[in-house]
Amino acid sequence: MSLPPPPSQLFASRSAIVRLFSQEDQRLWETASEELMSDEEDSPLEPGVWVARSPRFRSVRLTDLCRRLDANSKHGLRPNRVPGPPSDRLPSSELSQFPPSPPGQLPGDVQTHPYVEVKVEKFD
Repeated sequence: MSLPPPPSQLFASRSAIVRLFSQEDQRLWETASEELMSDEEDSPLEPGVWVARSPRFRSVRLTDLCRRLDANSKHGLRPNRVPGPPSDRLPSSELSQFPPSPPGQLPGDVQTHPYVEVKVEKFD
């Protein structure tokens, strides 16, 4: 039985094929990091199956690109790799040090990295 690849290998695999994608996708990928890669864990129910769990804080846009990259790679097409629920892992403090996104994306003075999704809940 093989172990799931570490995030660095997943990042390297995706980085190697993103050059085959559009310039817009390549620009989106430029500031992606290992931290934004999915967690891959052994399935507790099915031996030999890896469960890919994307970070909750990764943007929908980057998640879509990761899925398209995986669909075009040997790694992503493995029959023993299945999508799972989002990971509960929290972003590191380093993730907040990325350059801010252009002003005006969020109300007020709030700025965030384009690959991190901010979810606001309103409680009455």
